[in-house]
Amino acid sequence: MKRVDSIFKERIERHKEELAELDEETKLIRRSLPNVVKSQPDGVSGHTYYEQYNISSGTVKLGDFVYVKGREPAKKSIRQICQLWVTAEGTCYFLGTIYKSAHHSNPSGEHLFYKQEVYLTAGVETLPISDISGRCAILDYKEYCSARPTEIRESDIYICDNFLDEMNQRVSALQSGLRKFKLSSLVTSDEVYFFRKPVVIHKYDPTVPLVKKQSLSYVSI
Repeated sequence: MKRVDSIFKERIERHKEELAELDEETKLIRRSLPNVVKSQPDGVSGHTYYEQYNISSGTVKLGDFVYVKGREPAKKSIRQICQLWVTAEGTCYFLGTIYKSAHHSNPSGEHLFYKQEVYLTAGVETLPISDISGRCAILDYKEYCSARPTEIRESDIYICDNFLDEMNQRVSALQSGLRKFKLSSLVTSDEVYFFRKPVVIHKYDPTVPLVKKQSLSYVSI
């Protein structure tokens, strides 16, 4: 069936309006939230572990996705916070799972990607909390098509549906989805906006200049 551009253009515009509303909401300043100590710490003696912690750029919690400074020039380096702790000397660190851009980490030679697609890797690293430069979000395919966290800008929302095995240079589908953290009731949950209708997303070739057919990266249904 041949697509009628005018129909799809109208659907895209409706979806863009929803995303624009969310971007406006992200401009609101969030009130300060309490630091939440983890009730059953499982780390090094002498460290204080947290579920939620305030930093200079806002509040972060276990499971959050964040940008970190100075890892890959001209690229945004993303980590998922798996542990948060403060040492006896008062220095705060976090353990982060490494995510990589699908476009720039492409061992299979694949040329088609989802917009803002990233790969989960097995890599983890410990970093000072001061290395965090801001928050972002990574959603699986189903989440990406149906909802958005209201406090994250659309340009900072990514999709992940695959695992990158860097040792064997192989990409495979996620077997158990993205890691979720069960947190106490003291932690403030993210507000989530659900689309009135889900969207259908399409892969595109980032090496090819955008033309009319490629511009339809997602449409409403």
